[in-house]
Amino acid sequence: MSSSSSSASFGRKGGRAGEGEGEGEAPVPGLTRWFRAPHAMLSSKMEKVLERHGFTNVLCDCYANDPWIPDATFVAENMLELAEDGSIAVIHMPERGFREYNHQALRNFLEGLRQRNIRVVTLSTLHAQASGGAVFSPPLEE
Repeated sequence: MSSSSSSASFGRKGGRAGEGEGEGEAPVPGLTRWFRAPHAMLSSKMEKVLERHGFTNVLCDCYANDPWIPDATFVAENMLELAEDGSIAVIHMPERGFREYNHQALRNFLEGLRQRNIRVVTLSTLHAQASGGAVFSPPLEE
């Protein structure tokens, strides 16, 4: 999908940024609304829509092309090679009959992070901690 075709309908009712929102629904104060532009391609039109709806675009540094490489071991091992404290990891949601291999890839990835004592947190928690905000973070399970 090219950025021009994806940005043509971006932000219209039923488009990605507005999907599932009521008309005029305001963001929750103090809550960052995250968005990941497909293929890290953010057009100026998309940027304006994100700003209007109160979203912040985010990029990742830990990714293994899981939509195109249906190998759970490869995906997990490559993501683990890239992962370090503060990494932002992306793996696509598996569904019944579609990208089911990502269930195992995610299990392997999370186990590898646990073995390296890398705590998994939400992006909002990571952002708050990096910004000096106090966020509850439960201890790692043994």
